[in-house]
This record gives sequence, structure tokens and C-alpha cells, in this order.
Amino acid sequence: MIAIIGNGCVGKGLAYLLNDIGIEVTLLGRSGPVSCDQGVKVSDQPLGKLKLGARRSTATEDFDLVLVTVKAYSLLEAAEQHFPAFSPGTTVVCLTNGYVVPEINELAKIFPQLTLRAGVVRIGFKENSGCLEISSTKGGVSWGPIAGSNNSSRSEQELLETSLCNWVDDPLRLIREKWLQNVVINHLSVYFSSKKNLDLIAHSETVAEVYSEAYGFGEELWGTWEFSEVEGYQDLVKLIRLTSDNENSMMCDTRLGRQTEAKFLAGIVGSRDGYPWLSRFAGY
Repeated sequence: MIAIIGNGCVGKGLAYLLNDIGIEVTLLGRSGPVSCDQGVKVSDQPLGKLKLGARRSTATEDFDLVLVTVKAYSLLEAAEQHFPAFSPGTTVVCLTNGYVVPEINELAKIFPQLTLRAGVVRIGFKENSGCLEISSTKGGVSWGPIAGSNNSSRSEQELLETSLCNWVDDPLRLIREKWLQNVVINHLSVYFSSKKNLDLIAHSETVAEVYSEAYGFGEELWGTWEFSEVEGYQDLVKLIRLTSDNENSMMCDTRLGRQTEAKFLAGIVGSRDGYPWLSRFAGY
């Protein structure tokens, strides 16, 4: 059985996409299983619906695969609430946005009985007038090993056999690459109060400056990237254009007065010198 921790856009979006291909999931919020009855629009497809009851398994221990989609600042709290109830050997996949590798490594020490994975979601989710909107699913969901057994549970095997999910041997590489892109797009969207990602194209010089700084900082932390700075920048611009009509999630959180994930994006620069843009963004 599969559970998804986090009933925000990403959690509900993944629940819908899995339900749509015949895979049942239980959505877990802070108080346990939650229900959902919401219209869903996937790209140019007809309007669908996500309908989940607050179904409770015979026991929380029945879950053999858990996908964690909470915000980075809620990861440890969610783990403390839910992880102790999972059976030894349960596979837990952290799909939290931002650079949360230190937090995941800490969880591996606290919960050595669990098999921890980490990965990224490359699908856009947003809510618009009560409807959950999902952009192209081509990017899918990717994850790989962090701690524990490399053997897959039945549910994990089932997901990895779908076109939506795939296994990677080095999930940290994907997490770092997504961190690099998010640092630029998320923080500059807030900095310029961009209504859509496409607005960033008008600030291409600043985008290039911030990208170069984040690229250099990433090399200081993790060593040489697997791609050149020019190649990475070209991919960033492609992503901005691909998501041109989207309102950035950090911009949305800022507009609504909610906490952001700045600490896990530019915020990991800490007190290091030589990164003026990242230091400026660290407080967003």
C-alpha cells in the first residue's frame, strides 16, 4: 500500500496521477488520512476529478511505500509525526523541494529501520480558483537510494514500472541540479514580483548573474558539475520558457504571506562571502 505525506498541490497532484493509472493511495495530513474532492485539469486534457476518502488502512504499518511531499521546512516535523508508525523496511521517498540532504541524512540516523530514498518531482502543480492544475507530466518523478536496502518493495516496483516514475542511481545529482534552477527562478520571481515565469526573460542579464553565482557556489560545495555553466544556463532558459505561464510557487507563497523555502535554496549559502545575490535572497 502507498501513502503520500503532504496534502498540498504536489501531494494531491501525485495522488491524482497515480489514481488515474489505477494505483490507489492514502493521503496523509497532519492529523492522519485526509479526504479530497477536487476538480483537476491536466495540460490540455478534459477536466478530471480527484476523489479520495479519508480511508484508513487496517494499520499504518500496512504501508510499504511512502512518498513525502511536504515543504522543506516541515520535513522533520512530518517525519517525527509519521515515521515511527511505519514498519521496519518501509520505503520512504523524500520528494521535498530544496537542498534537504543534511535533513535526510539525519533522518536516516534517527530511523535506521526504514529504507530512505530521495528524489525530485519535475511536474508543475498549482491551484487556480479551487481547481488543481497539472502541467505536462513528461518530467515525471525520479528517485534513488540514500540509506537502507536497495531492494524495492512491491509498491515501489509497481510505481517504477509506470511511465510516471523512474529510478536513478545518483539522486543527489538531480537534487543539486533542481536546487540550481530553483535558486534562480524562485528567488528572482520574488525579487521582481513576477506574475509569471516568462517575466524573467525581460531580466535576462540579472538571471545570468544569479545563475553564474549559484553555479559557482554549487561547485564550492559539491565539486565540478556534470555540465558546463553555459549548458546549464541554456537548460535554465528552456525551463523558464517551458513554464512561462506558471506563477512561481515561492512567489505565490510570498503573495499569500506564507513561509517560503528560502532557507533550503539560497539560504544554504550561510555566512559565506563572495555570493552577494545568494546572501540577499537568503532572507526571502
